[in-house]
Amino acid sequence: MIAKRTTVSLVPFRRGVFVSLLLVTFQAASQAQPPNIPATELVRQTVAHELAAANASGHYRYRIDKQTSHGSETRDMVETRKWLIGRLVLKNGQPLPPAQRQREDERLRDLLTDPARLEKFQN
Repeated sequence: MIAKRTTVSLVPFRRGVFVSLLLVTFQAASQAQPPNIPATELVRQTVAHELAAANASGHYRYRIDKQTSHGSETRDMVETRKWLIGRLVLKNGQPLPPAQRQREDERLRDLLTDPARLEKFQN
């Protein structure tokens, strides 16, 4: 089985990401000093931030790095209340060649002009 490693930076607050965030927090906490607040207060604050973010308008932009046995891919992601769309920006740590960058541009332009295809990216 091929092991995959995905790194997310500037994570938007969504339920699935919330669980991942907690796992990362707990892993980091096991390697660092415990916080000066009780665990119940930490959970209360985390849930309050999650609920506030879920009700906020606007959008999030973040980057996902995915590592597999075939190399790495870095995507810029844009998430709104309705959509989650990514754009490939790096392959194996290198910028895309012009032809591949142009294909990404065309793919995104096609999404903007075809509502049926864009529906696939709805949250």
